[in-house]
Amino acid sequence: MEGSVLAIDNDVGLAIDGGHCQRRPLDGNIGFVGLGRMGSAMAANLAAGGCGVIAYIRHPDRAAEGALGLEPKLSIADLSDCDFVISMLSDDAAVREAVFGKTG
Repeated sequence: MEGSVLAIDNDVGLAIDGGHCQRRPLDGNIGFVGLGRMGSAMAANLAAGGCGVIAYIRHPDRAAEGALGLEPKLSIADLSDCDFVISMLSDDAAVREAVFGKTG
């Protein structure tokens, strides 16, 4: 485009072209804990956007995460190699249980 300016910030992969922003997906994986109503929608959007999402499944009886494009894991330890982890849990008790286990 004539007169168009394209600026790229390589640290975050942000390209700005004529006022429009585009981001490239992360190269690594995002861990996700808390796949209730809000968390499952957020994790599915990340996966749909091209991010690798590894999901800790706290309640295996409710697991349908494969259909959302997530990689389900039954141990929170499987998220240790993720670049970062997002938690979308309802309260402190849920966080304690996810991190330390039911007997923790």
